[in-house]
Amino acid sequence: GAMSVQLMVGALSGIAGYALPVSDIAGPLALAALPILMLRVVLEEVAARGFPARLRASVPDDLPELPAWRRLLTVISKAAGFVFFGLALIGPVWQLYVAALLSVLAPLLWIVADRLPNSPALWRILPQGVPGFVLMLAIGGVSAGLVESWLGETPDYARMSFVALTVPYTLLALLALLGREGTDGEERWVRAPERRMVQRVGGVLMLGALIRLHLG
Repeated sequence: GAMSVQLMVGALSGIAGYALPVSDIAGPLALAALPILMLRVVLEEVAARGFPARLRASVPDDLPELPAWRRLLTVISKAAGFVFFGLALIGPVWQLYVAALLSVLAPLLWIVADRLPNSPALWRILPQGVPGFVLMLAIGGVSAGLVESWLGETPDYARMSFVALTVPYTLLALLALLGREGTDGEERWVRAPERRMVQRVGGVLMLGALIRLHLG
């Protein structure tokens, strides 16, 4: 969450079209957000442990599935937001629209996911959560590096990077679409009680890798 604050504040100047003073304090703002987010996690944990019945009543386990038209409307609104902010950054170029199309490809296919094949074997090996985010950032960094070595620091580099950074998200999302779930009742191997220590140590390592990739 703190990283997201830093990235959003840092991107304000690009959206505005000129240097904003707030961009200079993106780091301090992220550090200010960090304890607030940690407090939220603590309060959520207290609520979950202290008032489980109230939590079950307010946050049911099973929610009705949204109709296809509402999910489609959500995808369209996300694509419109992507294009809106992209126009301020790189202008009305073809790379923007290709990146927007790639960003909504997987969500569109998820609407008809029940008609697509599913591979439990793929589900078992695909990383999720922070490991999946780390993998996406790593692939995105490699993609951006290849584009930079190809074009150099030119306006075309910024435009092509818009596409290059969308590709890893799209690939992983499509793989997750084809590996949606395991067999009935199957849990991921790392979630087994005897592997709890592996999960905790791995979580710390993944968080460190995420911070390292974020800082470049």
